[in-house]
Amino acid sequence: MTGVDRGGPRPFELECAGLRLLLWHERALALPELGLLIASDAHFGKDQSLRAAGIPVPPGAVARDLARLDGLLEALRPKRLVWLGDLIHSETSLSAENEAQLGAWFRGRPELEVLLVRGNHDRRAGDPPPDWGLACVDAPAQIGALALYHYPPLDASQGAAPGTDQPRLWLAGHLHPGVDLKGRAGLRLRAPCFRLFSAAGGRPAGLVLPAFGSLTGIHPTPAAEGERRFLCSPEGVFPWPPPAGRLPSRGRPR
Repeated sequence: MTGVDRGGPRPFELECAGLRLLLWHERALALPELGLLIASDAHFGKDQSLRAAGIPVPPGAVARDLARLDGLLEALRPKRLVWLGDLIHSETSLSAENEAQLGAWFRGRPELEVLLVRGNHDRRAGDPPPDWGLACVDAPAQIGALALYHYPPLDASQGAAPGTDQPRLWLAGHLHPGVDLKGRAGLRLRAPCFRLFSAAGGRPAGLVLPAFGSLTGIHPTPAAEGERRFLCSPEGVFPWPPPAGRLPSRGRPR
């Protein structure tokens, strides 16, 4: 994975379990030393499913989300892209237009290994067409010291995949984590976040990723004991709540 010399906010760099993690405000995670870009809960085609249900959502969500993904791939040039579940929203999501657009995107990157760890929506929608070139597996999957899930393994009885070494860090999605922000004059805003859990009860440390898809919901929850949160905003990614109650200036933290 190459450098990330580009305009816009830099990622928030975090060391956890001996691994260097880059948290991107585009709601994705990079592990440069492993050549990995990881995202979760794209819910591609949700706009089509909503329209099929009679909800008048304008088209274009797939194109916008793929453009964000293209920017990350261009900046990072990872060897492998991992999806932590819920790639396709439902069985009604792959309209002819969406299937053509997504299929062309995946087929057009034969040099990029793509792994999908199936989530609940993937089981309903089915695996993507074989010619997209994705490897699809059930959780837990493991890459080196990483254990990959869709549902967070918050039960300490969930451990390593059979026949593998105990991982040092688990990664998951599914929760669509976020925080509620309150401003002056009653202004309220809901923002996505990363949730970092410390090791506990024999379970390794873990990170829950925010939902990547632009049409996904955000679900704030109270912070668990020992949990750290990192809020995603157009200004970048930063700890939440911020130190001394102050938001960082544009482009920080680094």
